[in-house]
Amino acid sequence: MGLLARLKEWKRPVVGPADLPPPAADDADPHSVALYGPPTSEGFDEKDYLACNPDVAFAVKTGAFRSGRDHFDQFGHLGSHKVYYASAAAKLARLRAVKAERLAAVMQPALASMRGADDVYDVLTPELRSTFGVIETTNVSSNDYDWDTVQVIQAHPDGLLLDCGAGSRSRYYDNVVNYEIVKYPSTDVVGVAEKLPFADGSFDAVFSYAVLEHVKQPFLAAQELSRVLKPGGVLRVIVPFLQPLHGFPSHYFNMTQYGLATLFEGEIEIEKQFVGPYLGPVWTMFTLLRAWHLGLPDRLRKPFLDLTLRELLVHPTHLLDRDFVTQLSEAASFEIASATGLVGRKRAG
Repeated sequence: MGLLARLKEWKRPVVGPADLPPPAADDADPHSVALYGPPTSEGFDEKDYLACNPDVAFAVKTGAFRSGRDHFDQFGHLGSHKVYYASAAAKLARLRAVKAERLAAVMQPALASMRGADDVYDVLTPELRSTFGVIETTNVSSNDYDWDTVQVIQAHPDGLLLDCGAGSRSRYYDNVVNYEIVKYPSTDVVGVAEKLPFADGSFDAVFSYAVLEHVKQPFLAAQELSRVLKPGGVLRVIVPFLQPLHGFPSHYFNMTQYGLATLFEGEIEIEKQFVGPYLGPVWTMFTLLRAWHLGLPDRLRKPFLDLTLRELLVHPTHLLDRDFVTQLSEAASFEIASATGLVGRKRAG
């Protein structure tokens, strides 16, 4: 896949605009602050846009776009990129300082001293990085909460909730602990999901959205999520099933609904499993076909788009010698493969 195709590549959102709660007025809400949002034409700042969107800065540097403004005019105005609100810095610092004090009471005693000058706890030691395969990355994971999640947050104004694998949140809440392997502007604690630094029963609710497919030991991570949840606390988890390979920084496991339930059935009373409007089969179809389209040589993309469903819905053995099958790139083949194989040899000793 070429550079421009990768930069244009769509990433599936966990939620969409219809699912989002109404925005809160920051001045009227003492418990949260908006950190960033979509850029606008009015007052567009080239330097800020490039600083907030490293993928765009790289694209400009390599000549894929003439400038940040050029990228904004083509793609940024669609809402997939952002600018940070400088005015949020002071309020963020106040909310984080208070939260850091609350965190001191639930951190495991040996780790409570790992609070930085910026009130972020960093417990991601070199040993943890090595054990659980954490690598340096400039990738940015950023999704908004759906309305159901916001309602859980609002139901515990004096409680403490854990967002494990929060990514870079556009709104910072004073009762939600943003836990990540990357230090984003919204991050409160840096660490791994397989070894949470919190005491048993610390949180009124735990969220984990599009995270467990990226950890090497999802059963261990699930045990940890259950461990730090209070008895009677709410667990909300989303993982991919029929979703193409995507790395943040690595992608290990997809799960059926039965696999997801198996991760938690020992400690959690499962009330329901669901497929939301932004998690359903139409996204499977879109992501698979789009990845296939982008994985073809340029000359084959239009013929591929001209294929009808009738032509595709024949037994695959009748398609194996077609150009759109034989000339799909290796990267795309792994990205959307029906299955993958492995051959190895046992190490001596």
